[in-house]
Amino acid sequence: MSRLKTKVQEVYFDICDAIDEGIVVRIDGLINVRQGGCMKYITHNDAGSNINTNRTHLQGAIVCTFADLTNTFGNPMKDGFDDYKSDAEWNVQFEDGSVATIYNYKNGKNYCGADGLEVWEITQWNIGGHEMDCVHHVRNAVAHVKENV
Repeated sequence: MSRLKTKVQEVYFDICDAIDEGIVVRIDGLINVRQGGCMKYITHNDAGSNINTNRTHLQGAIVCTFADLTNTFGNPMKDGFDDYKSDAEWNVQFEDGSVATIYNYKNGKNYCGADGLEVWEITQWNIGGHEMDCVHHVRNAVAHVKENV
């Protein structure tokens, strides 16, 4: 039974890698060829946005710069996040309804003091949400902006 579970996990991670690379996209549990572009989204910066991040939790991560995130999602939140363990956070809701929170965790000045990284030095960002789709949406949005800037 454990070999089957291991094989299923390998296939799952192979599919996730293909999704991350923009080759395929998950839609309602099905795997479909990606048509290009990225999904539309709103952020905490958009007027009238009320993004419900209750019960989001770590789903994955992205390696990119602070500038990549600000170019994609605008300025990080000014308040309303755990500024003891994090230095910057973005809240994003995609057109399919999925929600993502993007934040650094325990590697910046707020938590580590003088030994911590400045936000522009941070390249490891956590992605929280209700399901894994948010990770792929965030990665696709950042990649799309990086390709077109």
